[in-house]
This record gives sequence, C-alpha cells and structure tokens, in this order.
Amino acid sequence: MAETPTSVQRGTAPAEGIKKVERGAGPERRSLSAEQAAEPEEIALWRLDVSGAIQCFVGGRRMKTERPAAQFWLVVGSKEHWQVAFENGNVWGLQATKKRWWERVAEGDGLVFYVTRPVGGAIGLGKVITKFKQDKPLWPVEIEKREVLWPLRFEFDVEFCFPPAQWKTSRLEIDALRAIVQAGFQPLKEEARDATLQEFEPIVAQPVGERADLTGLHEQLKARIAEMGRIQKYLAEVEYPMEETRLDVVWRRVEKSVPTYVFEIQVGGDIYHALAKLKHAYDLWNSRIFLVAAPPERNKAESLLTGTFHEIRGRLTFIDIEKMQELYTKKKAYRELEEDVGIL
Repeated sequence: MAETPTSVQRGTAPAEGIKKVERGAGPERRSLSAEQAAEPEEIALWRLDVSGAIQCFVGGRRMKTERPAAQFWLVVGSKEHWQVAFENGNVWGLQATKKRWWERVAEGDGLVFYVTRPVGGAIGLGKVITKFKQDKPLWPVEIEKREVLWPLRFEFDVEFCFPPAQWKTSRLEIDALRAIVQAGFQPLKEEARDATLQEFEPIVAQPVGERADLTGLHEQLKARIAEMGRIQKYLAEVEYPMEETRLDVVWRRVEKSVPTYVFEIQVGGDIYHALAKLKHAYDLWNSRIFLVAAPPERNKAESLLTGTFHEIRGRLTFIDIEKMQELYTKKKAYRELEEDVGIL
C-alpha cells in the first residue's frame, strides 16, 4: 500500500463559499510561533469538510523563482489517501520501513504530490514544515485495524495544487516521475526535480482567475468535440485510456474499433506531452490526429514537429480554438435545422 498523506492548500485569494483553514488546524497540531502567527494570511485553502464533500481550491501560490530546495521528495499516494490527508491538515505518514528516508527529510525540503491510478500524475508542490512520530491511527485502514501503519509523519505547506475535481483532467504526466513512481516515497534526483518544476512552472505562474478560466475552457471544448462526434454518428468519448495515459477526446466508428479521430486540447500546460500522446495514438492505431489550441501555440508545435515529432508533421492537423468553437456552433445549428424540417 502506498504511503499516506495529509494536506491542506494555499492559494492567493479565497473564492466564494470556500472556507479558510488555519494552518495546523488538524488534530494535535503544534502551536504556531509568534513569527509564524504574524505571517500574512493571503492564502485560500480547500479541504474536506465534515459532510465529506471536497471544497474546491481555486488557486495556487506562485512558484518562487529562487533556487529550488536542495532536496525534493516524491510523495506518492492514492486519491483516497490524499483526501483523508487534506481533511486532517497537511500531514503525511511513512511506514517504519521508510525510516531511513524520513530521517533525511528536513524542514524546507520540497515535495512533489503524486496521485496513483486512476488519476496517475503529479497534482501539486509543497514544502516540509516539521516532522514527528505519531502513535494514533489516522487513515481508515489504520482505524479499522486499530494499528498505526504510518507512524513516521511530517507536516507540510502546499505551494500549489490542482483542485480535487480537476486531478484526473489536469494532473501532469511527467516521464521522469512515471519511471520511478512504483517505488513510492523517495528523494528526487536533480534531473527529475528540474524536469518536474519545469512542467509546473507555466501553470503555477498563471493568475488564479486565468487558471480557472483555462480549466473551464478545456472542459467545454472536450464536451463540444465529443458532441460533434456523436452528431456525425461516431462513438465519441472523453478521457479515453491509452496505456498509462488518457486522450482528451476520441471518435470511434464501432464499439470494438480503435479511435479513428484523436483530439488533444492545449489551453495551458505542456504542449510537448500533448504531441507525445498524439504521436503514440498515431503509432498505435494510425488515427487521424488533431491538436486544438490557440494561435500562439502553433509556433511551439511547429518547432517540435520539425524536430522531436517530425514523424507526424504531415499527419497532424492544427485547429484554432476559435475555429473549433465556430464549427461546433454551425454543426449544432445544422443538426437542429435538420430536426426541425424532419430529416432526422
């Protein structure tokens, strides 16, 4: 079983209906020093409330530009473990077998939050605050067994994290992490650390409102492209599984067929991985592949298509987001007209 966490989140401004949670509000948390108590409260948090519903965190603290922490750790757990963690205030637990790593964890060390399948990706960044041992059960399996399975714990701050409702669609699939995640909690080598921070940087740097808008646009486009596929009598699916990743939208001809059309939507994030997924879909199924993005992304795509992804340069179609929105409006209007005159 993966090691277990506990966390709460930082952001830049509270959204309507989102409660602020004092740091250290979990059970038996340490008291704040005078210096910590004087720290400005500019952060919005999300957490699991007593009703069991996760309250969305809509922002993330901007990533600092100074030199990264000397050590970053990969923190791996299931979606359920993370949810319990957020409910009880940023605390992660390690098994006794990880004592060697726990002893090396130091205040100020960086953390990369990774959720295992079905999410399967990195969802946030944090920093170690303090560490301690605990002899009281916290996670459900511990409570059920009346036994502490993860006694070596540490408390941390959250620098940035996607809202829980967006974990599956927004998580970052980072090759450097995917290759090592099976080992669970572990120190990151410099190469993996730098690759991870590079992936997060453009997302964390976006203003809170802009980030939320981009997420909404991404979801809207997925739904509309899928609807257009159904209008054209295809079996259209969003978040279609492809080995260890997922494709934004696919259209298939029949139930047991492979995807005929594959769409990746780029509205903020890493265009490299979008192209990598499209290339893999083409290699696997000879699918027709489409990258839906804003015009400024075309140059980035062209640069990669002349280098790393030159094999699909003549196969990939770039579609401007505005053109895709226009296509949806006209296609839906045409279908409604057909229904009105009785053709359908």
